[in-house]
Amino acid sequence: MSTPVNPGPDDPGPLPPVPPIEEPVPPIHEPDRPVVEPDPDRLPDEEPLPNPDENPDPPQRLGSFRWAVTAGISKWIVRPVA
Repeated sequence: MSTPVNPGPDDPGPLPPVPPIEEPVPPIHEPDRPVVEPDPDRLPDEEPLPNPDENPDPPQRLGSFRWAVTAGISKWIVRPVA
């Protein structure tokens, strides 16, 4: 343990203990805001991911995406001019 510092002439002494909070905690939800139920006729915002067990063939878009990323990065690579 460290050695306590000698108190100066202006030191008020130890702090008083903090009293416990007696106030009730407010609820997290907002009661004034209406609850919106999901509409079963509305399509979801995002399409669900395909199940790999149902479709064993992976989509071919990934290869073109990798090519596009590689092509986009390659224009920033400095190549020596011969």
